[in-house]
Amino acid sequence: MHLTPARRAYASVRFLTSPRTGRLAAITGLPQEGPGIPIVHVRTAIGQTVGPAQTNRGRLGHFIVTGPDSAAVERQAEQILARITVVTDSDRAPHHAGSPAIPGPGPEREATHAP
Repeated sequence: MHLTPARRAYASVRFLTSPRTGRLAAITGLPQEGPGIPIVHVRTAIGQTVGPAQTNRGRLGHFIVTGPDSAAVERQAEQILARITVVTDSDRAPHHAGSPAIPGPGPEREATHAP
């Protein structure tokens, strides 16, 4: 069997995680599914206990970005991830999804990668 590509496109997935343990209070800033964002899936319900992702099961959800240019897809995925905020009942300040907190002076600062 010989397969022939029907189109040339790129995709990138970003996972939603929480760096702190607590009850999930909210996830804000999620994109809407549509052209270029075929999947937005949250698998964790508000009120469930969440914490740092140690395995795939620790991820709160994910979204996928698609497009004709790999660099543009990666940029868009990172921009979307930066707008998503995960709030737990143990938070003093909300943090970005997929971004483990980095201790430092003043308000918490976040990294920009997902486990």
